[in-house]
Amino acid sequence: MLIQTSPDAYEKLRHLGGMATDDVLAPEDHKFNAPQDAYEQPRNRALPAGVYKAAMPNGKTISLLRVMFTDVCKYDCAYCPNSVWAPRRRYGFKVDELARLFMELYQRQTVAGLFLSSGIASTPDGIMEKLLDTVDALRNRYKFRGYIHLKVMPGASPAGVEAAHRLGTRLSINMELPTAEHLAKVSTMKDFNNHILEPMKAIHNHIQAATPGGGAAGQVTQLVVGAAEESDMDIYHRMAQLYGQWRFKRVYYQPFRPARYTPLEEHPATPMLRAHRLYQLDWLSRIYGYSEEELRPAFDGGGFLPLEVTPSSSWRPTATATR
Repeated sequence: MLIQTSPDAYEKLRHLGGMATDDVLAPEDHKFNAPQDAYEQPRNRALPAGVYKAAMPNGKTISLLRVMFTDVCKYDCAYCPNSVWAPRRRYGFKVDELARLFMELYQRQTVAGLFLSSGIASTPDGIMEKLLDTVDALRNRYKFRGYIHLKVMPGASPAGVEAAHRLGTRLSINMELPTAEHLAKVSTMKDFNNHILEPMKAIHNHIQAATPGGGAAGQVTQLVVGAAEESDMDIYHRMAQLYGQWRFKRVYYQPFRPARYTPLEEHPATPMLRAHRLYQLDWLSRIYGYSEEELRPAFDGGGFLPLEVTPSSSWRPTATATR
């Protein structure tokens, strides 16, 4: 007789912790591959799936549980391994189940914070409610006061954004592509302005209006590089707008990797070096304050950064730039 059993929380974590690796919190992740606990004290045991070291803005590191609430997603993003295209078994947590799992790992000093994302199984607000209920349980039932990076679902309502700001430490919405035209090439279901830009603007407004300690301290986003024939100049223009207008903490650049069964399965992968050049450009703009006019010589005639040289090697900085 065949007996079917439902997956327990740790089996779900093995799947949903691994699936969350498409979200990049810090490009330095590869430096941290030795088993360590949340406070950088070495231990002789393997870490569960989904636990990884992240670099914080103050230069310290923290062990986070990076996990998806569910990998069920009705959206048709052509680059995404979690999209509706992939014919495979899907998993999902219950609110109390995930909250208890996190607290078990936290009490063992395996993790010190949470990075919570999800596929959109129903509606943006439907899954947003599940994420918010999970974080609310951690904050109010379990009295967890530590770091929570909460993904805001594209298309989340103003009420969902406000609750996310109140409960999270840092927020993000994956922009993925720099313009509405590029997003339309890879998804027929996402509206660039209403689903992405409007919630981002709302997050910014909440952050600006909050008193110190009165909610999430900042927002970040991720761009998938090379999925929609966007140029590096297209990415630079969006990056400059996010830093300048909405004071983003960081923009992360994820090189496109083809996923099986998706419409872009045969699309060539983006070289890691292209993302590296974008990080260098980001640093020159965000940290050193070089303007578009000063950075323009770094781009070739097609609006791309040459891979063989660094952006700073392509021109002589002027004396007017902020050092």
